[in-house]
Amino acid sequence: MQPLKETLKTVLKNIEAASLVSEKDRINTALASVLSEKELKNIEIRSLYKGALEIFCASSAWLYQINLKKQKILECLQKETKDIKINKIYLKLKNE
Repeated sequence: MQPLKETLKTVLKNIEAASLVSEKDRINTALASVLSEKELKNIEIRSLYKGALEIFCASSAWLYQINLKKQKILECLQKETKDIKINKIYLKLKNE
């Protein structure tokens, strides 16, 4: 039998992972209304921490392209995902 402490850790990790997935899905849906399909394929939402959304871009050209739309993206995300506080967007180059 597993100790209670271990069981609680497992349950909390699963709950956290499930909420993160749903947030990412909602953010991706909101991004789809602003970005083209090609742009969506070249970005990846990495994290959301203390109101800062971190997005990785496939290349420096895509980073520049998304950066041009950064303010529009932020406004759309704030409007469509009101319960998820997003104050800043950080764009980074994806290292492969």
